[in-house]
Amino acid sequence: MKTAITERKWAATRSGFTLVEALVGIVLLAIMFTVFYVGITAGFGLIQLARENLRATQILQEKTETLRLLTWEELGQMQRHMTEPFYAPESDLVSGLSYDLRIEIPETSPVTDAAYAADIRLVTVQASWMSGGTLRRRSMSTYVSRYGLHRYRY
Repeated sequence: MKTAITERKWAATRSGFTLVEALVGIVLLAIMFTVFYVGITAGFGLIQLARENLRATQILQEKTETLRLLTWEELGQMQRHMTEPFYAPESDLVSGLSYDLRIEIPETSPVTDAAYAADIRLVTVQASWMSGGTLRRRSMSTYVSRYGLHRYRY
């Protein structure tokens, strides 16, 4: 038969964590919190980079389509360097991020056929921007004809 004192001792030894168990639990919680924090931070960084890439693609597409509508003379006189903001100019949002755009229109044609070489140019629009201390670049190219796109604008 057990006495009341031994039952209380036995209950006291069962009812708690040792210092080592508590420290191990705290260390595991700290590691899990750190992993979750790093994962969430990296996820937000990837989302921001995807947004920047998408906006760069939108700007490149806009400039490329504009180039394709210009006349041959307008193409030769157009501005070759410009800056576009991350947010559309019509919006009320402001960001420090801006895209540096360069348009390259070489004097020679990449087409080797002499019948077409004088009337076609390969135009390249390049966008570059700084993101997270890294220089990012995207480009888009299109052919432009002296006689326009199906002659519908002229």
